[in-house]
Amino acid sequence: MEYEDILAALNVKQLNKLKDSNLRFSEILGLEIPFYDGLGFPPALIPIANSIGSFQYFGAFLYDIVDSKVSFVDLMIDDSELFEIGLNEKQFCYYLARRSLQDYLEEDPDISSEIYQLCSLLGVDEFNSLQTIDEQNYLRLDVFRSGIPKYFQTRQGGTTYGKTGFDLEAVAKLKRLKKSAVNFS
Repeated sequence: MEYEDILAALNVKQLNKLKDSNLRFSEILGLEIPFYDGLGFPPALIPIANSIGSFQYFGAFLYDIVDSKVSFVDLMIDDSELFEIGLNEKQFCYYLARRSLQDYLEEDPDISSEIYQLCSLLGVDEFNSLQTIDEQNYLRLDVFRSGIPKYFQTRQGGTTYGKTGFDLEAVAKLKRLKKSAVNFS
């Protein structure tokens, strides 16, 4: 089964449209779509994209296998950190659109038509307001009425549901042990 089929089975349909477009995601988002499958990721993550130049995945995180419930996350592999950036697909689409508008449009105004096309593919209608909106007002958009992802609430890793797919504390403990073993020898 392909990742796109898994996403469709989880009712994640808007994002599946991205793979068929001919947008230059590396230039308008700093992401590789479809993702590069060579970095390794936890089994609960269904990758959608990976960051260009860093070990980072963006994708759907299956936090409830029985009921097939997902949230959307940014997984930083080197730091073993998982940041919830969308409670649903629509919030994740807004996150991607805002990232593109704020991080890439300012650097290169010539890509505005591609970013507008991206927003359209993602189903994001607030193209003009997302360019100038601050974070406080961003989180007041209708798309966040159902709830605010944990990262935007606390600026900390993890998910709203408290499940991360792997034990971040155990990973941190192993890193400390490894570091102390190196210092010991």
